[in-house]
Amino acid sequence: VEAIVQHTNSRWPQIVARDEGKVGSGYNTDMLLTVGDSVLTTPILTWSNDYAEIVQRVLDGESGMGRKYWSGLDLGGYRLSDLSKRVPVEAELQIAEEEGKLLDGRDEIFCKSGITDTHGRWRNGPINPAVNPVPWERDHLVTGTTCLTDNVVTQSCQEYSAERNCMG
Repeated sequence: VEAIVQHTNSRWPQIVARDEGKVGSGYNTDMLLTVGDSVLTTPILTWSNDYAEIVQRVLDGESGMGRKYWSGLDLGGYRLSDLSKRVPVEAELQIAEEEGKLLDGRDEIFCKSGITDTHGRWRNGPINPAVNPVPWERDHLVTGTTCLTDNVVTQSCQEYSAERNCMG
């Protein structure tokens, strides 16, 4: 293991990585400030604009707000914390370029033609489509890509019957 990446607000995985001489990426809290430069960066979801809009809609008496709540990178719903001094300039430039592609629509994160696992094997292709053991999640990926289906992206269905029919 060379790096630790986590999906928890706790800084402990990053503290352990630092103490073991490893680097990592924090989650949702700028762990570079509390752990040190072994934390290369931290993706941070910024909910304040979304919460303000939702609360205002409730105060205005609106109902039926069924929609995806996260506003996305283009509206400030996400940011990267400062980068560690261990991150090379070339990587900083690549990160800026990739964020630019996302912002101007030249790329879609996690939506690629095929995906390879850590052993270089191609997954979710026409010959070996991804299989989800939960029946109602079977169609979450577009076959042959890493793209989520429209129903997943728009969160149009929140509950499914055993027959995979949308119940609301």
